[in-house]
Amino acid sequence: MSTLKDKRAARSMTKVPTASDAGKKRRSGNQWRGRIPVPKHCHPLVQQLIAEMNRQRTTLTEVGDRAGIDRGTISDWRYRRAPRVDLLEAALNVIGFRLAVVEDDRP
Repeated sequence: MSTLKDKRAARSMTKVPTASDAGKKRRSGNQWRGRIPVPKHCHPLVQQLIAEMNRQRTTLTEVGDRAGIDRGTISDWRYRRAPRVDLLEAALNVIGFRLAVVEDDRP
């Protein structure tokens, strides 16, 4: 049976994260680079965003960090939620695109 002293000793041996470890905790996402799944049921603009990210071989994390959007938010656009216009525009700007309203020339 372990004693309180044993538990404290075990706890003191665990590594406490430091400021220098902060950058090491996040995965790079290289396994998804150029292979992010594009669901058929998500918003067409999100489909185009993800397809272009795949073409440019960038990750959700890279786009999110540069646009000031959480990676999980961009992932949610694919499966759970429709994007807010300002956030979608920010993500598109990061990969070199812009969101525009154009006149419909169809009859």
